Amino acid sequence: SVIIVFRSGAGIAHPLHVHGHKFEVLEEISRPKPNCFGKGLCDLPDLDTGFSAPVSELAKRKKRGVLKDVIIVPAFGAAVVRFNTDNPGVWFVHCHFDEHVDSGQGFVLNEGNWKAKSVFKDFFSCDYTGR
Repeated sequence: SVIIVFRSGAGIAHPLHVHGHKFEVLEEISRPKPNCFGKGLCDLPDLDTGFSAPVSELAKRKKRGVLKDVIIVPAFGAAVVRFNTDNPGVWFVHCHFDEHVDSGQGFVLNEGNWKAKSVFKDFFSCDYTGR
């Protein structure tokens, strides 16, 4: 299984979606102060001390929670999720706000070191060769 810690450094909650999997929420933490609403006005929670236990200990929990494919990460908060790596492929993880996806709030998980059988010659790439 894989553990991911999602964090929001903004004054709004973010609905994060994981394609290809259902995950369980191990724990969430909200903003550390109730009345902080702007960048620089609210410290981000300490990921080592903000949860009820270190993330490495949360990951050892045997009890399974409700399975989800979207989590609302609280404003200036964080969430720890766990999912099984039982669906090899390339999966997109992103915020469900279109403007956030457009500005790059997303990433790709390559589960099982999946590789395409072929790629178009002019297929774009982000590697250092500029191809």
